[in-house]
Amino acid sequence: MKKLVNLRYLDASHSGLQVMPRGIGELKKLHFLSDFVLYRVEGASIVELGGLQNLSSSLTIKNLQHVANGGEASMARLVDKQSIESLSLTWNDAGDIITSRDILDNLQPHVDLKCLHIYGYKATSFSNWLGCPLYCKMVQLILCDCFNCNLLPPLGQLPSLQILQIEGFEALMKISPEFYKRNDDTSLAPPFPSLEVLEIRNMPVMQEWGSSCPINAFPQLKDLSLKDCDRLCDNLPSHLPDLGTLRIYGCDQLASSIPRARSIYASGCKRMEFFGQHHFELTESIVISSSCETLSCLSLYNFPNLQHLIMSGCKNLKSVVYTKVVCQHLKHIKLIDCPNLESFPLEGLLAPNMTHLELEGCCNLKSLLDLRMNLPMLQHISLKGCPGIECVPGRSLPTNLMSLYIDHCAFSCICCSMERQSLSCLTTLSINGKYDDTIQVFPAECLLPSSLTILSISNYPSLETLDCRGFVSLKCLQELRIRQCPKLQRITGQKLPAFLTHLNIYQCTLFGELCHAKNWEIWSKVSHIPNISIDNNQVL
Repeated sequence: MKKLVNLRYLDASHSGLQVMPRGIGELKKLHFLSDFVLYRVEGASIVELGGLQNLSSSLTIKNLQHVANGGEASMARLVDKQSIESLSLTWNDAGDIITSRDILDNLQPHVDLKCLHIYGYKATSFSNWLGCPLYCKMVQLILCDCFNCNLLPPLGQLPSLQILQIEGFEALMKISPEFYKRNDDTSLAPPFPSLEVLEIRNMPVMQEWGSSCPINAFPQLKDLSLKDCDRLCDNLPSHLPDLGTLRIYGCDQLASSIPRARSIYASGCKRMEFFGQHHFELTESIVISSSCETLSCLSLYNFPNLQHLIMSGCKNLKSVVYTKVVCQHLKHIKLIDCPNLESFPLEGLLAPNMTHLELEGCCNLKSLLDLRMNLPMLQHISLKGCPGIECVPGRSLPTNLMSLYIDHCAFSCICCSMERQSLSCLTTLSINGKYDDTIQVFPAECLLPSSLTILSISNYPSLETLDCRGFVSLKCLQELRIRQCPKLQRITGQKLPAFLTHLNIYQCTLFGELCHAKNWEIWSKVSHIPNISIDNNQVL
């Protein structure tokens, strides 16, 4: 008989794990046993669990590969231990397939169990008791790293099951109809009537799911997650009336329809298509990353209640189009690293409540930047890494604008707008000079908005001089950030604004050295600033 020598437990009268002496006499002294670990050496065995009545509400049995057979497992008498509400059964390392099934058959818990976790199970199928409707109080079930299982147990008729996680089934090729109900079950109740959270992860050979799903399954499902199902290409269940969040990660072959949800997250799903499919009238948030490679034209027509749209790494996206229907709920658009995006006609976007617009790394974007009043609530604009954007001089910026992140080429075009407009709400301005290697003096002939409290300039490869005259109007400026300007070495004019409280210098080698050395030409113009940091180190 394979034995137990070390038994760890959590006693209610102690504050942590203790080491249990050998012997059944000592075992009977336990008040609350919670963690039972089997070892392949002489000592007590799993049989001795049968004599324990005062178990805690949560019991973990580890190293079940050391149990000899089902007969030995049955003597643990788990079916009689009604104090257990949560049970965790774990196989580690290699184990015998037939013996594992025999052991699980005989570790059947009582029917009032609420949570069951099974890890590392070795057999190809599960015990008949798993999924039995008599387990009417079970609310959580986790099946993890059951590498040899090629068939899921019939879990659909567990009436109270709310959370189900299935992970690491390396032999499972499809989710079959038996998953929803037993063959002999004639009940008309919908499968998984109470399930709210379903997570399916790391199923490397699973190809089919949706075609076997009854239309009335999952009536309460709120959160569905699919991750690393590399070969899944079948339709997903389409009728999920209460689905709030859909997450799909690393499902390269999934190209079919996806269910409607209020929030959709997808990453690493290159073949996925859904923008041109059904009407997603309830969808409020979409976050897409490195997915939808066939998408070339993005239309918001099918998303009338969309509030947030974030897309990154959509390599073939070329244009964004709108209808004349007002996007009443749209608040935030963010497009990142879409190198083929050419058209984003803001003049056609009717979004009266949109507050954030971010376009980053869209190097071929060339459409006019027309910021007239179709977007009256726009407060935050970020246009980074978009050197091809054409701005029309003289066009008005939104009067409610609070922050603007922009490349220098576009900034130069709108300087005149800044001079003649009252931008009393603009407090943060960040300018990137990456694509302007001729700029040697900043600011040039431009009157910066007097409302600024934070000004950031970065990535100017040829910048040598800060001209204090360009900062004269900045009576509210509190923080000046200068980053990655390797040739910056002088300040002209009197001194930087008097009310500055923070000067942050990062990766500006020459300028940083002059500050550290308290060079008079530099130091006389910055010494009044209370907090000066160079490469994240405070200058005293």
